[in-house]
Amino acid sequence: MLEKHSLELISFDICPYVQRSVILLKRKQVAFKLTFIDLENTPSWFNEISPLGKVPLLLVRKQETDQPIVLFESAAINEYIDAVTEPALRPHDPLERAHESAWIAVSSDLLMGLYTVMMSKDFQEVEEAESNLWDTLIHVEKQVNGGSSFSSRGFSLVDAAFAPFFMRMMMLKRLRSHENWLAMPKILSWARALLALPEVRESVVPQFKARYLEMLRAHESTVLLEID
Repeated sequence: MLEKHSLELISFDICPYVQRSVILLKRKQVAFKLTFIDLENTPSWFNEISPLGKVPLLLVRKQETDQPIVLFESAAINEYIDAVTEPALRPHDPLERAHESAWIAVSSDLLMGLYTVMMSKDFQEVEEAESNLWDTLIHVEKQVNGGSSFSSRGFSLVDAAFAPFFMRMMMLKRLRSHENWLAMPKILSWARALLALPEVRESVVPQFKARYLEMLRAHESTVLLEID
């Protein structure tokens, strides 16, 4: 269905949300262009086409000379990619699809909580956000099938959504080595399996860690020295 379509993702270089789409496109071996912008100085063309002023965007052109159709919000972008490429990863059953969409929303909430842990200057705020992360992960543990993917059906959009969260979480030593993992063996096994996938390893820029540390320094992060 994408024979003549061109896909261009717009984001910044260490965005976890665009990473979800990069993972999916690489998983499905779909050609795409990735364009990075400076969020501190967004180009005028971006402001004109982004209704929320946020990334990622997916520009879909049916022909190279066509004006693009602009998709936004990573969940919607990945649903479109999955719908027009093979093999389809979303389940056919409406209830199962809704169930997966709900857990993708949980992954977004976890990413926001982790952002607070990583970027806040307030020790109490970091502590509260970290506690909330573990509380949410307890619920995730009950849903994971115990293998290398969220669902027993295999790799899904839920896996693509959670992988950027796990990648960043495992960079922080105290989270990576926390005793709470003893009560969450299924998530830990799942996270390790996801992070070993080529499409996940190759979904970030080569200088990802250096750029992430740069962002932590800019925010005067309290956890900067715990990143390895």
